[in-house]
Amino acid sequence: MGFVDAINSTKQGIEALQPMVEYSLGNFYIAQMNIGTPPYSALLLLETGTDNTWVQAAKCAICFPLKYEGFDYRKSQTYYAAACKHPLCVPKICKNNMCLYESVYINGFSSTKGILSIDTFTFPSNEESVSLPDLVFGMGYENQNIKFSRKMGGSGATFLVPKAYNVIKEEMIKYFLAYNWHPTEISDLVPYDLCYNVIPSRDKKLRTLKIRFIGADLDLDSKRIFEVIDNMLCMIIMPINERGLSLLGAFQQVDYQFLFDVKASLLSFVPEKCQFN
Repeated sequence: MGFVDAINSTKQGIEALQPMVEYSLGNFYIAQMNIGTPPYSALLLLETGTDNTWVQAAKCAICFPLKYEGFDYRKSQTYYAAACKHPLCVPKICKNNMCLYESVYINGFSSTKGILSIDTFTFPSNEESVSLPDLVFGMGYENQNIKFSRKMGGSGATFLVPKAYNVIKEEMIKYFLAYNWHPTEISDLVPYDLCYNVIPSRDKKLRTLKIRFIGADLDLDSKRIFEVIDNMLCMIIMPINERGLSLLGAFQQVDYQFLFDVKASLLSFVPEKCQFN
């Protein structure tokens, strides 16, 4: 079963879901939700480097430090492991009829793996909490070198396949040559792939970008494309592996309201001044 077919086979008739999201840690967004019965309170990082939702298991083998204990599935009355025949067990890597998952992040050396799990998720809100049973997520029992940094992209940067990324990069370099700006050499101290050792003055106009979808255009002004970091002007767009999926980051979604209509497989968006909402 293909990935799209797997998603379609598990759709639920959800009209709208708006979990509480807070801006935190400089470049990231945090969503709070409860997992299991009784509930395990989790703060989840919204991160576009993988399409898996996962939490660290209690007493996992190789873990990164947590202030509080990880998710203990044995305490949840509504938890069960996803069987190997589950439609979201893609690819089918199984042990004792349990589906296993593994996600390797874009930086190539960070990974998480464990058991594909199912439990009830409760999303707190300002009005009424919403509980959804039988949601699929990963319970990580081995999480290696997980470091959420700007170099990794986190939830801020957009990732594009090389064929698209190289066109944008070349155009940006050509544009800034008119200002006699030259790219900074790539090193561990440079947070993105294309940076300049300048802080632009107001008389230096930065480029904009239009992402053309089927049926709609997403217009991005310069604040959604560039960021000043450590006295460097950086393009917050990164290349991804040719076989990977292009990822739209949080910076490019600023002041837009996105609606994901899962039932109709439709994405829509409209400009919105988020500071007033």
